[in-house]
Amino acid sequence: MLIDWEKDQGIPVIAVTDEDEAKVGEFFGKYDKPFPARVAIDPRGLVTDAYRATAFPTFVLVGAKGEVLGYGRGADALEQEAFRDPD
Repeated sequence: MLIDWEKDQGIPVIAVTDEDEAKVGEFFGKYDKPFPARVAIDPRGLVTDAYRATAFPTFVLVGAKGEVLGYGRGADALEQEAFRDPD
């Protein structure tokens, strides 16, 4: 669904993790479902802290100027109003 949302909205999705590169590689070696093409590794958790990602997954819709346009937590976050129509 996340990949479909990215295609439908034309908005890039970036997955962020605090896991190291080896752990990420191990994950992708076993995971066979669609996943965002862009993965950022944030070992110090700066992104997690900046966007108050206290639940996983947390989705943050960030505008072109860096402003937060939508925020959702949990597996059904993309079903929430803010993520239906970012315009």
